[in-house]
Amino acid sequence: MTKEKTEVLIVGYGLAGSLLAHRLEEAGMDFRVVSDSTQPGASEVAGGLINPLMFRKLRAARGVAQVWPLLNEAYGRLEALYRLQFLHWKDSVKLLNEQELLEWERGRSKDFGVFLGELKADGKLPGLRSSAGWGRYSGSGYLDVAPWLEVSGARLRSKNWLIDAKVEPQDLSRKNNNWLWKGGHLKARKIVFCEGAAVRSNPWLQGVPWTPNKGELLEFVAPGLAEDFIWRDELFVLPLGENRFRAGATYKRETLDAVPSVTGRQWLEERLRTMLTVGFEVVEHRAGVRPAVRDRMPVVGALPGQEEVYVLNGMGSRGVFWAPYCADLLVRSWNKGEICIPKSMQVQRFFRG
Repeated sequence: MTKEKTEVLIVGYGLAGSLLAHRLEEAGMDFRVVSDSTQPGASEVAGGLINPLMFRKLRAARGVAQVWPLLNEAYGRLEALYRLQFLHWKDSVKLLNEQELLEWERGRSKDFGVFLGELKADGKLPGLRSSAGWGRYSGSGYLDVAPWLEVSGARLRSKNWLIDAKVEPQDLSRKNNNWLWKGGHLKARKIVFCEGAAVRSNPWLQGVPWTPNKGELLEFVAPGLAEDFIWRDELFVLPLGENRFRAGATYKRETLDAVPSVTGRQWLEERLRTMLTVGFEVVEHRAGVRPAVRDRMPVVGALPGQEEVYVLNGMGSRGVFWAPYCADLLVRSWNKGEICIPKSMQVQRFFRG
């Protein structure tokens, strides 16, 4: 292995790491990514959804006012670079009970009312169970996460910017204001940990209250189920074309592995049978572990008491939404020499006192 010197070493190439790498390239900053391609991550099995609303109590999702307007531009730059489409906007339809119908109507006058569209009581939808009504809303969509990681990873490898290897803590050392990997085979001024759920074993980040959770998804074929919208009930059902759909997801903390479980599949299939009136055939079952923290906000920025150690992680099931915004905040905090990362996202919030 030849010795290299770079400005930023990114550890991990999931969605956060990939978007940070491209943001650094845009900013003209030299970087290298080191990632263990043999280890499964949540990004590879992600549903990839963007959703501007929360439904337990109808309201805007956290960060919508700041982040949602920037998504088209951020992903659009990448689509222009690769001449491929990764981001797809698609309206959603939520099945509603009687109380939710009232909340939907009241919500039109609130700040998130811009997303709320047609509302219909006693409306029947092809292939879906009867409900008190349904509401259509905009601002939702999905990212082709796995194709994005495959295509972007191939490009970075071709430039020798992405190295397929595992970073062990004992392989990192600090000398003369630089981070050294494997005794100096790679030298970097800054290191950013974007490891996803693998961060649980990172010795620099043990002070962060990580609460990872396991998510499982099904892909299934269901002729007769309309593909006009993303359907939402207890599950999401995302049309993929040609009668194929993706459904999820589970949130389990008991067993944190990337192995699809019998109980997870049973849980998903039971809810699909409740939600749908058409038959379906499962063709794929996937699982992954999402990185998250107890306050459900991203973890971004410099670690207190450490020299040039940073983190970009903790986005849970909302990585497609948060990652481009947070990557941009981190890069701008370096380039402009100012703290522009909101306190609610700064990793320092877990190290006060």
